[in-house]
Amino acid sequence: MDNNARLCDGTGGREPEVVAVPEPNEQVRAYVEDLRQRGVPEAEIAQLLRQAGWKEVQLAPLLRVPPLPPAPAAPVGSSGLATAALILGLLSLLLPLAAITGPLAVILGAVSLSKRRPGTASATVGIVLGIVCWVLMLFVLPILAAILFPVFARARDKAMQTACLAHERQLCRAFSLYSADNDEVLPPAARWPQQVSQYVLNPESYLCPADRRTDRQSTGGISTSYTMSSAVGGLRSGAVKAPEALAALYDGNQIAGGRGAAEFRHSRGLNVGYADGHVQWLAQSDFGEVALAPPEAGTSGEGEGASQ
Repeated sequence: MDNNARLCDGTGGREPEVVAVPEPNEQVRAYVEDLRQRGVPEAEIAQLLRQAGWKEVQLAPLLRVPPLPPAPAAPVGSSGLATAALILGLLSLLLPLAAITGPLAVILGAVSLSKRRPGTASATVGIVLGIVCWVLMLFVLPILAAILFPVFARARDKAMQTACLAHERQLCRAFSLYSADNDEVLPPAARWPQQVSQYVLNPESYLCPADRRTDRQSTGGISTSYTMSSAVGGLRSGAVKAPEALAALYDGNQIAGGRGAAEFRHSRGLNVGYADGHVQWLAQSDFGEVALAPPEAGTSGEGEGASQ
């Protein structure tokens, strides 16, 4: 068969047969159209023509080019970047987090807008929230810090003052137990830490939480933050007429001493333990009025070593 033959029309429902095909003309076009109407696929028509000797260049005018598939529709909603920017912007409302989430919201929102991703509104809201909250953090947090830090400092000092009172109460109880075991005589002021050590349940009771010194006074291998009044050491406890007014122990920088050994560690004051066992905080101005020696012993510190 040469290139001037034609295709059989394949009537009667039979499969088309390959025959010689003439040059493209109205008759060939009519034949191809007839095949289409009979439901022969475009690919099969092209195959029949190729088997008949048609070249690809000759087939192009006869065959239909299938339509291009429609372009996918743009996604509806927000992109991941825009959504992330919005979430980070909302988190920036918690000002302590704004230092991190604010810049991230701005960066992700700007990237989303630059790439023309869907969700422009979400990205814009995230950027605005990130910027506003970040700026607020820069101005508001220092103000809050200036207000709250003194409050926290006072709360911490109050907690240390309370712990110090508990320590002094334990030491005053140790004085009472020592006195009960030693004919009602209080421990000698110069050696009181080791003298009462067997009655002190917690060694931390010797230390004030607010005492930051590294060279605390010590005796017998025991360091302490407290001073015992020199005039009280060695006294017979039963001979003290007003023990509730007699200071036996207080925040200080010596093992034994007088007013000059006092340390005002707690809100411009100090904790004082009295001879009757009770403890209290006193302002620095009030400490000068506290008795450090019983009236009968004077104030010269001669009470230590009194008759037992």
